[in-house]
Amino acid sequence: MKRYFLLFISLMCITCNVNAISLSNEDMIRVINNIFQNKISDSYSIEYSNDVDINEINKYFKTNYMLSSSNTNVYTYEDFIIFDKIRNYPVVQDNKYNFSVKFNLVSKSEYDDVIKFGKELNNKYNNLSEDEKVYLVINYIKNNITKSGFTSLYEAIYNYNSNDTYLLVQFMLSNLNVESYITERLNTGKKYNLVKLHDKWYILDIDNDYILVGYNTADFKPDTYSNNVLVSKYNYSLETYNIDYNEIKYLIDGYPSKDNKNENEQNDSNNKSNSKIIISVIEWIVLLGSLCVIILLVRHYTR
Repeated sequence: MKRYFLLFISLMCITCNVNAISLSNEDMIRVINNIFQNKISDSYSIEYSNDVDINEINKYFKTNYMLSSSNTNVYTYEDFIIFDKIRNYPVVQDNKYNFSVKFNLVSKSEYDDVIKFGKELNNKYNNLSEDEKVYLVINYIKNNITKSGFTSLYEAIYNYNSNDTYLLVQFMLSNLNVESYITERLNTGKKYNLVKLHDKWYILDIDNDYILVGYNTADFKPDTYSNNVLVSKYNYSLETYNIDYNEIKYLIDGYPSKDNKNENEQNDSNNKSNSKIIISVIEWIVLLGSLCVIILLVRHYTR
């Protein structure tokens, strides 16, 4: 009975980051899963008894909540879409299991909406060339996304706010079948994108206008990348294409309804008719004025 009471206390208190003793591997796993199911960004400290096999807990934690390789600095949006996957094992100290979690999406409906947008983006633009797709994504983000404190991919897509544009860049390129990654500078922690065009990799730091540059560009040095990425030394010159990147907003906000379209057309027609009437009135005034001038001149010279 005491065991179940302690477990109940642990599950009730964990979202408030209150230490609670886990008495077995099963208890510990339940508490960990409860943290990730609650989706509250915070630092957590789980106290456990000597009956817990911490090596087994680490195996479970790594399989479910950590990046596949703790040495990589190359990710995809899927590593961030629900929560930032943890890079290193939790710190174990004095029978406490300590780690931090940052969640980026807080509901199933948000997740579904994000995935829906990705599919619609692919359906509309997948026939473009790779260069055109990259041009589309870069210009859409630069002209429509406002930098803010929001880091959620949902906020970036549906509310046009993001402080982590690298996440939106990789999400959009991935859904357009352009190979790309999010990368983290090992010496600074700064994140930006790597994009593959014509079998070569380029750096894309959209916030600082480093668009498809090589590692010889100022502020960049050859980092050690994973996934067999070798960044080109040279910049890539992306052409300007006649693509209306703002139409992406229609996938989010919806296209104008047929009724609105007909109303707009009717308004345009009425405006044109009104313009014609105004022009006709002016023409008559000018004509009458001219006749008056002619009459006055005739009378003057025939006296």
